Amino acid sequence: ITYVDPDDIVVDGSYHKALSILDKTDSDMLVGGTKRFNSTKIWNSFIHSKSVKMNKFKTNLQESSELIWDSTSWNKLYKLSYMKNNNFYFPENMLYEDLPVVTPALAKASTIDVMADTMYLWRARDFGAPSITQLSSNNPLTILDRLKANTSVMKSLKSLNISEELISFQAKKFLDFDTLI
Repeated sequence: ITYVDPDDIVVDGSYHKALSILDKTDSDMLVGGTKRFNSTKIWNSFIHSKSVKMNKFKTNLQESSELIWDSTSWNKLYKLSYMKNNNFYFPENMLYEDLPVVTPALAKASTIDVMADTMYLWRARDFGAPSITQLSSNNPLTILDRLKANTSVMKSLKSLNISEELISFQAKKFLDFDTLI
C-alpha cells in the first residue's frame, strides 16, 4: 500500500519500478526519491536529499541511519501485512501524523529498499492557503502537534530497543530540524 496527498504528483512508472524491486527483495517497505515543486520549478527536498542518496536493497535503519530524516509517509510503499501486523495506524486529529507511524515502521522493518530515482513530487504551494509543512513554526497548534508526534516517536523507538545511537540521532533531528520548520 501507499499514501498520496491529493495535491502532489506520483512520477509516471515509479510505482511499477518500485513494485518490481519489492517483488525481488520481499522487503517490508520501500523508500523512494522525492523532490519539491511549485508552479514554476522543481528542486531537491532537503530532508529527502539527506535520506535517499543511492539505491539500497534489503537494508535496515541500523545500517542506513540516514533514513531517520525521512518521516513522510507518501514516498513509500509498504507491505500491507507488515503495517497491519504491527498496528501502524495514523493518529487522528493531529498534524504531522506521519511521524508516529513512519519512523517506528522504519525502525521495526526487517528490510527496507531505497530507490533513489524520483518517485514522488511534493508540492510547495506558492499561492493560496499554506500546507501543513508550510505553517509557521511559531503557530501554537503546529508546535504542540510536532511535540506530540516526536514524543510518540521517541517512546516507540525506546520500546523497540533501538540503539542509543539512533535514538540520539532522532533527538538531534528533532531539535535541529523538526522544531524549526
